[in-house]
Formats: sequence, C-alpha cells, structure tokens
Amino acid sequence: MDPLEVIPLEIIEKILCYLDTRNLCTIAQVSKRYYDVSTRCPLWKNVRISKKAVVKYGVLKLLSVPRFSNVKSIDLSKLWIPAEGWNALLSDIRHSKQIEYLDVSYLNLNELNDLDLLADALASIKRLKMSYVEASGAELSRLLMKILVNKKTKEIYLDGTDLTEISDMLFEKLLDELDYLDIIHSHLSRDQARCFKTKSEIRAKVAFRCEGGDIHDSMTVCDDVIIMDFIPDLFKKLRKLELKLNFSEISTDIWCNLFSCMSEKLESLLIAGMGINLVNVPGNLISSCFCRIKDLSLSGLDLTAEQWEIFFKQLSLRTSKLSLRMINLSGVEVNHIIRALKQIKSLSLNYVCLSTVQWEMLFSSCFPHIPNLSVVKVNLSEIQEECLVQTVRKAVHLCLSSSYLSPVQQEATFRAALQNQALKSLDLSDVVLSGVPQDLLANAVAGIKSVNLSSSKLQSKQLIALYSRMLGNSKLRELELRFQNNSGVPPKILALAISRLRKVNLNCSILSRDQLIEICSQIQDNYSALEMISMSRNNLLFPGELKTLSSYVYIDLD
Repeated sequence: MDPLEVIPLEIIEKILCYLDTRNLCTIAQVSKRYYDVSTRCPLWKNVRISKKAVVKYGVLKLLSVPRFSNVKSIDLSKLWIPAEGWNALLSDIRHSKQIEYLDVSYLNLNELNDLDLLADALASIKRLKMSYVEASGAELSRLLMKILVNKKTKEIYLDGTDLTEISDMLFEKLLDELDYLDIIHSHLSRDQARCFKTKSEIRAKVAFRCEGGDIHDSMTVCDDVIIMDFIPDLFKKLRKLELKLNFSEISTDIWCNLFSCMSEKLESLLIAGMGINLVNVPGNLISSCFCRIKDLSLSGLDLTAEQWEIFFKQLSLRTSKLSLRMINLSGVEVNHIIRALKQIKSLSLNYVCLSTVQWEMLFSSCFPHIPNLSVVKVNLSEIQEECLVQTVRKAVHLCLSSSYLSPVQQEATFRAALQNQALKSLDLSDVVLSGVPQDLLANAVAGIKSVNLSSSKLQSKQLIALYSRMLGNSKLRELELRFQNNSGVPPKILALAISRLRKVNLNCSILSRDQLIEICSQIQDNYSALEMISMSRNNLLFPGELKTLSSYVYIDLD
C-alpha cells in the first residue's frame, strides 16, 4: 500500500524534512504524487543553492522555481566571475523581494564596475555578510551609508575589515541603528575604539575581538588604546567578546571587579591566554558569570578542582556551546562533568587533561548526547573502542584530530561512521590512517558530507579507492587532503572525483603536472560542481593556466 494514501500529508512532510536535497530529488523521481509531495516549498526552505547554479541561471530564474519559493539566503562568497557577471547577479538581487541573507565575503570592489548597483543590492538585504571585503575607505563608507539610509538591513558582518577610514560618525551610526554588528578581526581608529568607553548605551549586539600581548599593551585593533582601560566597558556593553591576551599581571581583585561588572546581556565570551590564574577568585563568582553565557570558550585558565566542580554543578541549560582548551580536569569528579555536559549541543575539548577512566565514561555516557563534538590533541589510544563507537554512532559533527587513535580504534570508528546516516562531518586529520582497509575508508567517507583527512599518511591504494568510490553514489561535498601524496592516483580518476565535490583542499599535497592539467581540463571543458579549490603556490601550473582556471572556480593559493 502506498503510504501517501494512508498517512496524513503533515506527517509525510515531517518525515521528509529529515532528508537532504539529494534524497528529496531521488524521491521526486518515484512518481508524480511523490514529486508533488517532495517538492513542496517548506521542505526546501533551508536548501543551499549552489554557486554554479546561481552563476549559470541567475538569482531570479532560480527563485522562480516553485520549490525554491521559500529560499531566503544566497551565498556569493569567494565568487570567481567577472564584473559583468556580478552586475547581472546584483541586478537580480536588487529586484528580488525574497532574499533576506546575502554573503559577499572576500569581494574585491576593484573588480566591479558599478558601485551604485552594488550599494542598491546590498541595501535591500536584511542580514548581510561582508567579511574580508577589499575596499577603499571611500567605497566602504559609500556602501555603509547607503545601507543605513535604506533602513532595511538589521545585521552586518564586517569581520576582517579595515574600518579606520570610515568616519567616526558613520561608525557610531552602525552601533546605534543596527541590531547586530560583527567587527571581530576588524581594525578600528582610536576614536572608534573609544566609543565602547564613551557611549553610555550601544543598541547593536556587537561582536568584538581583542588580541595582543600583555594586558597593559595597546589593542591590536587600535595602536593608541590601552587594553586594560577598556575591558570593563567591553564586559558591560558587548554581546560577543573575544579576549586573547597575556593576563598574568591581572590581580585577583581586578578579576573580581571584572566579573562583577559583566553584563547579563553578554551572550558569547572567549577568554584565552597564558597565566590566567584564577585560583584565588571565589568559585561562585566565576561560575555565576560563566554559566549564564550561551557560547563560552575558555583557554589556559588555572582553576582548582573545587572551582571546576562548582562550575560544572552550576552550568545551566542556557549554555549551548562550550569550548575548553589547555584545561586540567583530572581532579574533578567525572559524574559532575557528565551531568553538566549532557545538555551541551556543541562541545570542544582541546588539550584537556583527563584520566583514561574519565575519558571512557565521557565517551560512553556523555558524548553520545552531544551532536557537535570535538576532542583534539588528546591521547585516546588507551580507551576501549566500544566507548568510542557509542559516540561515533550518534554524532552529527565529529572531530578527533590528533587523537592518536590505535589501528583497532580507527577501524571501529569508520565502521561506526558507516552505520551513522546522520553524520555530516568527520575530522581525523593528523591521525595516521595508513592501516585502515581501503574499501572501508572509501565507503565511510563517501557517506559523509564533509571530511578532513589531512596529514593522515594515506597510501596510494587508499587514495585511489577513495577517489574511485566518489565517482559513484556519494554524499561527499567537501574534502580536505592537505599533506597527502596524490602522485600515485591516475589523473583521470583524480580529476573526475574532484569535479564532483563542492570544495577541496589540496594544499601541500604532491600532484604531478599531468594530474593538474587533467583537473583543469575537467573543470573547464566538462561537468564540474567544484566551487573552490585550495592549492599550494608552488604547483606546476603556469600563471596563464591559473588565470584561465580562475574563470571557472575560486582558487585559494596557500
């Protein structure tokens, strides 16, 4: 009996919403009734439209397709097209009433010939990402002024952008009129930085990063501003704050004052450095501040076991993302850690010191409840493989980079990954995988959307099996194979496999000129879904060949 005849349509849609785009397309080919159900708009609301399709068909034509009628976001970051192509896309965006989020990161305004068209298009977007955009102060000011005058844009991501040449008045307007402003890694003038101290209230939720040497040095974002003078105001007024400094000269009294002035509006906090001695700060004060942060990252903190236990006992449901680096938890009761971390949605443990028993209990009783898990630069070779398997079977995003997994653990990990249909990304970089059976590795990787196997010392037969498997039915879209010897792979197989990916990183990988020429030929003359390829600068392609290739795909040269 056809399930469509007995199961209500609402239930069918609920079931289908767990499928990815590829599986929805497969179901649509069963029959006309299945096509009608699987192409209903709500199921495609969050689909990612490929850059290749956007370049080929244009924005308006794609959004006119019924199943894309609810798509709200377009990604044009790291696009490889000439000025005329940009003009066509920007014209479509300007006339579209549907797009709410647009990413134009890494856009070079020197390569465009119609700044007014760009300004009109960007000003029509509600959420705008302009990270690492290359523009002069006058060009950037013109764009931002147009965006603010139009009053439609509520969020702007300007991370990695030089803002020193825009006026102080314009910078204050960004703080006063936007709902969200990301200026992490951005460079500010002295007066712009002082806005965080002089303004009594900042309307926008600001994401800001302060990175440097000593706490009494000047800020990296502004050479004329002393860091210590601003930290209390940053704690009070910002929503997302990253501090990467040498805190060794901060006294206990100063830490207590800083924690006391921390605003309850602060949603994301990163504190990283060397010599962060908090052992004399009351544990309840530390926990009351840290435990109300939604996204918390701590690196290099020196706390007693008692202070950590207070932290884990008070950790609330409010914290959904937690990152701990260079932390010693070996003296903390593991049950306190398990109870606290079970509620975390995204957890990263990097250089964290725990005993083998603690790790085994976490992998068996805690980590299976965490969809996004990263355990990095930790020796896991002594834990039981069954404990590891329980986590791999349930993970959605899993990183075990530099974890020293034994051959038995590696094989168990790949077998468990084969059984986990929900696994979207796997990172086993810096783990020697040369002993994993080639077919097992290839089949497991082909079932995952994003995989990082950099510096894993794969053998030629493993690489050939992997690339060959990618020519069949494969979910793989993003692959990192840095520091691998690909020279033994037949050029045609390598080129065909790469052309089926969306993004590939081959930095510091050994490639022959024949392989590179075949890759260029496949991308330029035949079918290719590739949007970005990363390669070393010392590759064997001539400048003219690289320039031609850059007309078809974004090239990132290391």
